Amino acid sequence: MNYRKLGKIGLEISEISLGCVPLNDADVQTMRSVVSKAVDCGINYLDICPFPSPEARDRMGSALKGIRDKIMISGHYGITWKNSEFFKTRQPNLCKSSFEDLLSRLHTDHVDVLMLSWIDKDEDFEDAFSEKGYLDYALKLKREGKARVLALSTHRTSIAKKAIRSGHIDAIMFPINPAHDLLPGDFGLKEMWSSETYEQISISPTMERRELYLQCEEEGIGLIAMKPFAGGLLLHGGQIYPFLEGKGLEHPAGMALTPVQCVSYVLSQPGVVTALGGCGTAEELDGPLAYITASS
Repeated sequence: MNYRKLGKIGLEISEISLGCVPLNDADVQTMRSVVSKAVDCGINYLDICPFPSPEARDRMGSALKGIRDKIMISGHYGITWKNSEFFKTRQPNLCKSSFEDLLSRLHTDHVDVLMLSWIDKDEDFEDAFSEKGYLDYALKLKREGKARVLALSTHRTSIAKKAIRSGHIDAIMFPINPAHDLLPGDFGLKEMWSSETYEQISISPTMERRELYLQCEEEGIGLIAMKPFAGGLLLHGGQIYPFLEGKGLEHPAGMALTPVQCVSYVLSQPGVVTALGGCGTAEELDGPLAYITASS
């Protein structure tokens, strides 16, 4: 496994990392098998999006037992759960209680990356970065050592560039893959999962996205590439995410790629630190991990 520095902060992160959303409903044995295999193969970065129940967080806490010092954790701030469903919240009290609950159930006193999560609208950004927003508490957590790095996740280039200009963000989590890179920079998550979207575009990367990647590289902002397989859209054998089934999505160029091809593409983009793929079983890890031993 190779490692890259996370922007100016300099944390050494594995080129391949693990997104834990597909583990939301997994039992503790499955969580342990996935996390243990990831760590054994050199993965040292886990993105732990809020699980839909306290019990799921407890299971992940159990899976991390004995290996917390071997990994870096990304904890999300600004989304939580209610009735086993994710929802956005920009209320500082809910963000605070959700974060404290995460630390408690994971049996840790800090996250390595505090992710201001799912900021896709201008009003989301204003809510987060205004004087009355929840940024102050996030910065407080960083000062206290409960978060080492402050990051932001978004699907829109304009929001990412605003975050860079704010001066508060060390890293950005952004969808980077050979399908989504064909889309206009300000297409959001909804458009990314629409088959009509790909009927209206040319098969060439868009400048808005390329400019963002170059800016991150130049300014020392680490790019965490989420959705390297476009939710499974790019792969042989169907979709990773069940909610994409039946939507008529296919690769815009009428072809499928291998996980190795997707990871290779992602890691070749300027500013990218790691390819963050979601895996729900230990076997699914084999796809992205094959990149390590693939011939050049």
